[in-house]
Amino acid sequence: MWQPDPSHGLWDPPLSPAGHEQAEKTGKRLVELLEEKGVDMATTNVLIYTSPFQRCIDTSLGIARHLPNTILRLELGLGEWMCERFFENDLAPASRLLARQQETLARKQAEAFSSIAKNNNNINKSGNTATKITLLPWVDYGYQALRTEFDFPEHYGDMLQRFDETRLHCMATAATTTTTQPFSKNNKNDNSNSNSGISNMVVLFITHAVGVNALLDGFRNQLTRPIETGYCSISRVTRVHPSKSTPFLTSPLTPPPPLPSPKEEKDSDDFHNAIIRNEWTVDLLASDIHIVDSND
Repeated sequence: MWQPDPSHGLWDPPLSPAGHEQAEKTGKRLVELLEEKGVDMATTNVLIYTSPFQRCIDTSLGIARHLPNTILRLELGLGEWMCERFFENDLAPASRLLARQQETLARKQAEAFSSIAKNNNNINKSGNTATKITLLPWVDYGYQALRTEFDFPEHYGDMLQRFDETRLHCMATAATTTTTQPFSKNNKNDNSNSNSGISNMVVLFITHAVGVNALLDGFRNQLTRPIETGYCSISRVTRVHPSKSTPFLTSPLTPPPPLPSPKEEKDSDDFHNAIIRNEWTVDLLASDIHIVDSND
């Protein structure tokens, strides 16, 4: 049984120092994988859907440091399996967890902007080059998660259904997300309010071990025997376009091809069928070579 933190009312430990290092390495590896697929990172937004549990948020922030133009969304549907083996009956409400995490992220963002302001002020006075300050990803506080409360106790089948519904929800919202942000976190001197050169979007799911297996089964459209997924391992799903024979990269590293507009969706079942049909293949499964090799 995991013991809750008295101040939080929920078992939610932070990432260990080794975990932070692994997250950084994972961010670098993701850049390599995307560039291998010909993705131009300079014209790409990165949309991260993460479990609101602290370890996943910490992992997301470590990964985001190496990816430009990053948007972070907290999705309760990607959270832990809420079974009695792990959690006690007197769970704090999920709304408290989400509010606490958003408050913490907002405070960190404010501190980062304050540091930038002080740094720029020092430049004006001394003329010295500024020390590079890494901004957090833009947190989408207006994002409406699929789930708003825990389902406890949660049976295994219910957990699988939750992850599949969440997967579809995230893919649908990603397809309708605009590719602009209020700032470019990699350019401290950029005062523009949008990234007009952005033309691509990459989607990442950051979740827990049981969630990785559930998401992969959703893309496969079948239940499989769960595999062991190491810390910060990477899985990739490729979709074969129904009108073409060649596959292309999709979630969790990039989204599906452009989906119909709401009007087109109303007139056609393509929007729904494009997601639920078995058109996906897993071409990278729980790869942790970037972690293992660096530890040798």
